[in-house]
Amino acid sequence: LRNRAVAEKLWPSWRVHVFCEQVLSNELEAAIQGDISIVVGGFVMMSIYMSLFLGRYRDCVRSRQGVASAAVFSVLLGAIAAFGVCAVLGVYYNETVNIALFVLIGVGVDDAFIIVTALEDLDDAARPSGKAVDGSPLDTGEAERRIGDAMGGCGTSILLSSATNALAFALGSFTPLPGLRSFCTYASVGMVFDFAFQITFFVAVVAIDEKRRVARCS
Repeated sequence: LRNRAVAEKLWPSWRVHVFCEQVLSNELEAAIQGDISIVVGGFVMMSIYMSLFLGRYRDCVRSRQGVASAAVFSVLLGAIAAFGVCAVLGVYYNETVNIALFVLIGVGVDDAFIIVTALEDLDDAARPSGKAVDGSPLDTGEAERRIGDAMGGCGTSILLSSATNALAFALGSFTPLPGLRSFCTYASVGMVFDFAFQITFFVAVVAIDEKRRVARCS
């Protein structure tokens, strides 16, 4: 700072701007902290909207409040796994990496919506009064078959969207900018883990919830 003051005094028409990676990191941190309330508010609103959407039915049989919580928790598991793997691999961490969390929650919630909507579309056609398509009472086998049919219908779109996002961020990791490179790397790995937990953990929770609904309706 003293050298900067001397330089500006000797050459008043010049303006000295000190730039280094630490300065960039400090500026980004200040910007993120300034918007932290907005980011947290958006995250909470998204979680509330998901709970309202999946639990929009007033009766406890058709409501999926537990599934909504599992969807958010599934994204959290994917983020933890991605951050752990990147840390083990030595990927540089900076403040911009935190933004990847909100990218993951957006993509993960979207996948959860697609899975649940595909299943409910089959439910509306297959069991208007607690019956299977052929009119027989529903059982756990029928519930598992419908979940398989739902995943067969929506699995391709989820796979393609997750693969496209992961590839786009992976290409972005080749940028020479250190902050952006770290962000893209964390986001790309996070997309892979988010997809993995969506089709394993979240689908398993949906299967358990569907069996609960079948047991209450039988």
